[in-house]
Amino acid sequence: MISVVHLVPRISRGGGTASPLNIARQLQLRGSSSHLFVSLAKAEPETAQSFEKEAFPIINAPNPEQLDELMAQADIVQVDWWNTPETANLLSRALPPSRLVLWSVVTGDAPPHVISEDLLAKVDHFVACSPYSMELPSVKNLSNPSKKEFIHIPANFGRLRNLRKKEHEGFNIGYIGTIDYAKMHRDYLAMCKSLDIPEVRFLVCGQGRSLGELKDQSIKQGMGDRFRFFGYVEDIAEVISEMDVYGYPLNENTFAAAELNLQEVMWAGLPIVSSPHGGVPFLIQHEETGLLVDNEKDYRLAMEHLYHHPAERERLGKNAAAYARKHFDPEISADRFEKLYAKILSRPKEAKPPTRVEVSSSQGSTSQSGARLLIESIGDFAKPLRTSMESMQNADALAADKEIAGSDDLFHQGCIIQFLHAYPTDPWLHLWNGLMKWTGKSFSGAHDSWSMAVRYGIERQRVFNYLAHVSEMEPHPEAREKLARIRALIDESLPTEEKEVSPPWERLLLAQNLTIQERLLVEVERIIKSKPRIIHPELKLSRQIGKALEKSNSRPIFLWGAGVAGQKVKAAMDLLKEFPQGFIDRSEKIDDQVLGLPVFSPEILEGGESAFVLICTMHYRQVSESLEKLGLKPTKDFLALHVP
Repeated sequence: MISVVHLVPRISRGGGTASPLNIARQLQLRGSSSHLFVSLAKAEPETAQSFEKEAFPIINAPNPEQLDELMAQADIVQVDWWNTPETANLLSRALPPSRLVLWSVVTGDAPPHVISEDLLAKVDHFVACSPYSMELPSVKNLSNPSKKEFIHIPANFGRLRNLRKKEHEGFNIGYIGTIDYAKMHRDYLAMCKSLDIPEVRFLVCGQGRSLGELKDQSIKQGMGDRFRFFGYVEDIAEVISEMDVYGYPLNENTFAAAELNLQEVMWAGLPIVSSPHGGVPFLIQHEETGLLVDNEKDYRLAMEHLYHHPAERERLGKNAAAYARKHFDPEISADRFEKLYAKILSRPKEAKPPTRVEVSSSQGSTSQSGARLLIESIGDFAKPLRTSMESMQNADALAADKEIAGSDDLFHQGCIIQFLHAYPTDPWLHLWNGLMKWTGKSFSGAHDSWSMAVRYGIERQRVFNYLAHVSEMEPHPEAREKLARIRALIDESLPTEEKEVSPPWERLLLAQNLTIQERLLVEVERIIKSKPRIIHPELKLSRQIGKALEKSNSRPIFLWGAGVAGQKVKAAMDLLKEFPQGFIDRSEKIDDQVLGLPVFSPEILEGGESAFVLICTMHYRQVSESLEKLGLKPTKDFLALHVP
């Protein structure tokens, strides 16, 4: 029996985890191969338990030595790939002798998920989950065609075994999947609102970064009674049974590939209206198994047409069901993987050299960092990042900063934020995050990011000039005064007709000959570095908590933030045998108790000089300001934690 070790960025409920599991089920039943799953980042507990119930063991977040041993022992190592800091780090370092397969579960044509020539050179065999990826230049130009192929990702159609259509009132349009505007159409809510369909309802299943915003906006726009939000649903047949049509409008830059949700609703016989982006056109045949529309008007017309023509809904649904059974059967993909494993087994194991390129910046630093890792993992898309970091020409660096500042939300969240979360002390990631925060009019966020860039080692004059443009956000009076002085020097150096130019990078392009006194920069740097808001983000959470507790002097501990981050801190404190008094949270969506702890409003801290607060939210600036208004002092009475 062939032993296969799957390296998954993070085992969770998403399709990137479900897809390799669907294949492993089929192959393990055949007895041709055994499958061990490794979650490079810590697995989602509920999903990890479901794997183990199916007798698929999981290795959770192993260290590099453990991982190398697992890879060396396996007959085949399969990276079930989308780009994360964990996969980027893995594939950039030296690896032990192995037969390394990379199965991309995303299209791979936009950052952060870029199938580059460097990535393909690292692996022994590349598998695309969509024909779309096979047309990418990096894949088409692969020197050895025998080392690439397409194998479709199948859904788990067993979830639809008990599907029975239900009678219901009104006209229901479904959506299942990631609720994130980096993937779904930014105007999804407006598109729903535009439909002239009596008694239309929207059944939305899934979780994601934009779920809260979508819920809030649906209420504010008077559509709260039209939407039913189910969250993540395992018994998907129950919800699909009430859908009349499936609406799946996507962001033009979506990373949608084999889309398990589309496969499932096609299998269920639902007519679909979707966008012709990413891998979707390889799943849906326009006007045969669904309708593909590329703008808001056509989406509205298509939905209204299907509402008024039930016979057309039935035709498209029947065609979709027949197509799904012919092309998406998991047995087809299992057959192909079985043949692939047998073929690869005949090849010798080979060690993989590191692909990290240590390029010196103008500061003389050659250390591998989160920023370097990001740059190396997204190919040509990293050009402005590289120029911003390395250029010796101020104008080129400022032009690169301007381009970064104008990046879309997918680049910000998928690249900068994701890698910053994994590398919280990387100064360049903080610099770039500040640029995007400024563009998004989050000036306090820009200040905090640029301050962190200074704290963690950027000595470039331009970051101090950027900070000067948000000097009013600086809480320390002396630093605020000195930054205001830098801002005045910039203003004085600008031509009269250009003084109204707003973005700091454009102002600096007009004032390139400006030189700030070194002494002034040193003084600002000293103050910023002496007043950290987050305690030791480079340390593991347990160590951060330990350092914070040293400052608490045995006072009662409160955790500000009862969400995911706060719950992680509570779990870490349990292991340390330290027990907080409760959570503090303003959100009306939080229960009165979380993890057995009471949830209080901030007012409980008024006049409570004996309390010590650990801030467990990324919005630490706003929380800090609230705590100071309540009379608590930074460092003495509260600290913020970096919760990975």
